[in-house]
Amino acid sequence: MATDTNITLVLTRFPLALSCVKTGKTTKDACWGRLFVVAGNLASARFDRAGPDRATDGKTVEVTTRAGKRTLHLVAERGEIGAVREFDSLERAGGFVHLEANTDAVPYYPLRTEINFRVRDSFEAGGVKDHNGGRCFRVLKHPNKRSDGVMAGILVHEAPHVGWLTGCIAPGKRQSDRFGDSSRRAMNEIFQMMGGFAADKLARLIVLDKGEKDALKACPKPDRAV
Repeated sequence: MATDTNITLVLTRFPLALSCVKTGKTTKDACWGRLFVVAGNLASARFDRAGPDRATDGKTVEVTTRAGKRTLHLVAERGEIGAVREFDSLERAGGFVHLEANTDAVPYYPLRTEINFRVRDSFEAGGVKDHNGGRCFRVLKHPNKRSDGVMAGILVHEAPHVGWLTGCIAPGKRQSDRFGDSSRRAMNEIFQMMGGFAADKLARLIVLDKGEKDALKACPKPDRAV
């Protein structure tokens, strides 16, 4: 039975930052942003106070974005809002799937923890010695479809660099154009905030703004050989 962890991830990609990253013999397009992990079941998160003033059940926090310090207004669905941890975020650009911003009609995407053997096996096959065994979040109830009409598999998982992503989201601390081991540590910090990892725990993801479009690429061509 799934259990609620009272954790909400908040993703912002503004202002849009793309880079062309060399991974092996190819280059790949990376999209950088910020990921805020909030202790609490959020009903909404936004950088402005548009709409009804709900300060009685809300909280404001100062966070660091790519546009500098900004005030993030958080509203809890129930309970209190606790600590906020900040990470960089990384996604694959150049035509790969990106989650759209949430709206009043769809205020958040549900997340569910799982052990993803495909992620685990890819790290082992790629010679990554230190990884967290495929522990990740799966994004549920999003509108992105594969070519066969089935909902695309979008995960939040560790990634040392953008070459380990094909539509998923990774947290970490940006070091030049890579995360290195900071991504594994970031995921473990998030799991600690939810009382430790176990499969089928529930959380939430709020996406504040749109990602890149197909026309926006940092590399001349996606996955271009060098």
